[in-house]
Amino acid sequence: MFMDLLSQLPFDGTMLAILAAFLLVYWIAKTFFFMPILDLLEARAAEIEGAEEAFLGARADVEAELEEQRALMAAERGEARSERDSIRRDALAAREQMVSETQRLAEEKLAAARAELDQVVATERTELESKATQLAQQMASKLLRKAS
Repeated sequence: MFMDLLSQLPFDGTMLAILAAFLLVYWIAKTFFFMPILDLLEARAAEIEGAEEAFLGARADVEAELEEQRALMAAERGEARSERDSIRRDALAAREQMVSETQRLAEEKLAAARAELDQVVATERTELESKATQLAQQMASKLLRKAS
């Protein structure tokens, strides 16, 4: 069928000139227009792919560093808690020591005050007994004088 159509068309040199001009324009367009644009598009695609790979690599590095820093921070927090607990234990032990020392000193002062008070009571009791004896003698002598 296609051949029948071709056989019916008159064949002359203009058809060949048109075909040659078309092929020449196609070759010029392909060589100087389409190929540079395709090369530019391929280079741009390669750049984008390289940038994406660089981005993903940098992102992975940053995430690894972030995880490392988080682990380091967690370790530092643990050390800080441990040190804080140690200082708190030391402070409580020092507080207990101070309380016990203060209680001991208070008990010593209280014992000294009791001993001094007992001594004062004993001295006053002795004085009171001697005064009571003197008063009893004075009263007895006054009563005997009045009775006589």
